[in-house]
Amino acid sequence: MKVYEDEIKRNSGNGIYSVVERDDAVTIVPISPTNRTLLISGTRYPTGQRSTEFPGGGIETGESPIDAAERELREETGLTVLKSVIKGGFYPLAGCIVQYVSVTLCEVDDEALDAACIPTTDDTDDNLSELIILPLSQVRQKVRNGEITDALTLAALTLLEL
Repeated sequence: MKVYEDEIKRNSGNGIYSVVERDDAVTIVPISPTNRTLLISGTRYPTGQRSTEFPGGGIETGESPIDAAERELREETGLTVLKSVIKGGFYPLAGCIVQYVSVTLCEVDDEALDAACIPTTDDTDDNLSELIILPLSQVRQKVRNGEITDALTLAALTLLEL
C-alpha cells in the first residue's frame, strides 16, 4: 500500500489531494446449485464494528482475478470452486483510493458449502470468525434490514442483478 499527497491546481486555487494506492482485489460470491451462498462475519478493526460480507482479498502479482478468487475462497473457507466467472468490477472509492475490485461468482457444491469452515491460523484478518450460509434472497433481506453495510458486498450484489 502506498499513501501520498499531491499538490494540485484547482479553479479556486492550489490544494492538496490525498491518494491511497492498494493492490487490486476480488470480492467473491460463492453460490451453490440450490442458490445458497456464504458470508463471513466478524469485527473489523478500522470501524470497531461487526461486519458481514462476502469473502475476498488481494490479487497477488501475476495472478488473474479468477485465480485470486479461487485461492482466497479456499484460504478463507476451505471451499473448492467448481466454476468461476467475473461478473464485473468497480473502484470502491475512486475519489481517493486507486484499487479495482473484480466481483467473481464462484460455483460451489452444496455438500462442500455445508462443510465450509474458517481455517485456524494466526494471520486471520480482522477477527472474521463466523461463516454464515443462507439463501441469496436472505442476503438481500439483510441488506434491506441494514444488517449488511460492507460496500464491496453491496456492490457485488448490484453486479449480480445486472
